[in-house]
Amino acid sequence: MRRHRRTTRTTCMLTAFTLAITVALTWTAFAQTGGSSATSSATASVTLVKQTEEPEALMGPVPYNMLDTADDDLVLALMGWTSKYRIGLDVQDGDWVRYESVGDDPKETLEIRASKTDAGETWIIETRTKAGSKSSTELHSLFSMGKPKLLAAFRIGEDGTREDITPLDDERSGELFLEARQTALDALGGNRKEIKVIDCGDAHKIEGPFGTKLCRGIEVQVAEDLDPISFARRRRWLSEGTLIWLNKDVPRLIPMSAVLLPALLSPDDMMMEPGGMVRSPYHVLIDYKGRN
Repeated sequence: MRRHRRTTRTTCMLTAFTLAITVALTWTAFAQTGGSSATSSATASVTLVKQTEEPEALMGPVPYNMLDTADDDLVLALMGWTSKYRIGLDVQDGDWVRYESVGDDPKETLEIRASKTDAGETWIIETRTKAGSKSSTELHSLFSMGKPKLLAAFRIGEDGTREDITPLDDERSGELFLEARQTALDALGGNRKEIKVIDCGDAHKIEGPFGTKLCRGIEVQVAEDLDPISFARRRRWLSEGTLIWLNKDVPRLIPMSAVLLPALLSPDDMMMEPGGMVRSPYHVLIDYKGRN
């Protein structure tokens, strides 16, 4: 399975340390001028410097992506478990979406296509192509009707070689899901009561190669009245603002990386907004074909 690797473990530690110190100093200065305590609606206006040997451009917080370090078994477990958030029940045969990666160099195009079987099951074909490459990789996954379950899968490499994948049993998938949720909580401070998924409120116009879409967002927020270091630690793993922008006209065929964190932290709220994804911290929609 492909995994995003935006930074090394050492870089993450240095970046987190830099952020914590910067926010602490900023908070101290704010407190001395009579500022009030931080809340979940506050925005940590912090600039991070990527720690490398060569000077690079300033960068913002890198959203937490469990797929960076997930092994094949965990990816399989999460493929099955997140399918109910990724694949809409109204997705029809031939629907597809096409995304471009954010932050990758070279850019990667991800196309997700739905193909229905005579029994009503759904094949999801994910095709990834690096910019400038003449070959692609494909992941084919078969999901059951209704509450989706991973039934079969295989991948095709750039050289055309097919590799069959055996889905995990329900017991092992459940164990790995619980471990994955705890890992996500640990990254955000370890207290699930301080983290929630919310509807971002008013719809916003999002512009891109797909045109202009009126979208609603889903955001992971941390609880109010956290001390600045604790707040900064959590914000270091979250994008500034909305995690996912959704539009009802776009087929709900969403990359796993986009739904993973909110679905793990607050699965009941993950489906609060209908429609397919227009933007996430990892991908932006460039084209699609649906029933409308």
